[in-house]
Amino acid sequence: MKTLNWRRSAFTLIELLVVIAIIAILIALLLPAVQQAREAARRTQCKNNLKQIGLAMHNYHDVYAQFPINGGWDRPYSDKVGMLPFLERNNEFQSINYQQWPFSSWSGDNRQAFSGRLPVFNCPSNAQPNANGPAANFTYAINMGVMNYSNNGVTRTSGWQTNHNGMASCTGLANESDPPVTFATIPDGSSNTAAYAEFGMASFTPEPIGQRGFQTKGWVDGSRPHRLMRAECLSKTDSQDNSGGRHNMRGYGWAWSFMGVGTYYSHNMNPNDNGCHCHEGDWNGSNLFSASSYHTGGAQIALADGSVRFVSENIDNETWVRVGVRNDGQVVGEF
Repeated sequence: MKTLNWRRSAFTLIELLVVIAIIAILIALLLPAVQQAREAARRTQCKNNLKQIGLAMHNYHDVYAQFPINGGWDRPYSDKVGMLPFLERNNEFQSINYQQWPFSSWSGDNRQAFSGRLPVFNCPSNAQPNANGPAANFTYAINMGVMNYSNNGVTRTSGWQTNHNGMASCTGLANESDPPVTFATIPDGSSNTAAYAEFGMASFTPEPIGQRGFQTKGWVDGSRPHRLMRAECLSKTDSQDNSGGRHNMRGYGWAWSFMGVGTYYSHNMNPNDNGCHCHEGDWNGSNLFSASSYHTGGAQIALADGSVRFVSENIDNETWVRVGVRNDGQVVGEF
């Protein structure tokens, strides 16, 4: 009789462990690449959102001969509301009841029109919903310029209530309104002036744990030149939320023009710096909120000419300041 040689058909335990280890190594190598690809896609969509906002801003100017305005205490609607028809959101625009306030943490008015979370106003990389609720979140703000801009560090030339120097036109109570911003009032050039930027939302976390770029700190002196205001804001290492309960408001209620929800940002602070509040005209836009993002190393901005750029958080602050001011007559360097 022939002797049959049976061959083993199963793995040994050692072989199985080796295979599992190889698979684990491959997953560890591939996972960062997959995450990077996903973030690249989110970053591209975020850039496209800013492009759409920039185009809507230009279309608004074509129709009304001025850029979108923001309200103040007695005119609470934000620039985003005026751009709705140019962002293919005419249904929301037609649903507005101007006898009511925008939907906000202080008011449930205009819920039908304004309580929705619109993708065009939200960067997909920003996964953190606002602490006041995710309904009407937004992560893009209009440039209100530089508070207390000063060439010599002593004399303030612009950047306060009724005299903001960015793209935001803050209107409200009598003698508290900026004139509308038009192409004619951007002598520094639309390609050298920021219009909108993204910002990251995050709940308040005490220092040193808190991620500074997403934190809104306490209050700074609103009477000093811009460099001193930035230095004071950077020095704050809050162990508790000293913003008067406003920190977690940023990013809530895209239709509301109130500074506290983050409708505006300033160029006092570099991208991913922490931001601060300021008493000077805060109902009509004045603040030291920074641009920030969940992208690595900086944030994206839309310039007044409609183009979109990624700006490093390490940009020279004076260059960043000049990008934020539309009418200082200074040469803007490379950025």
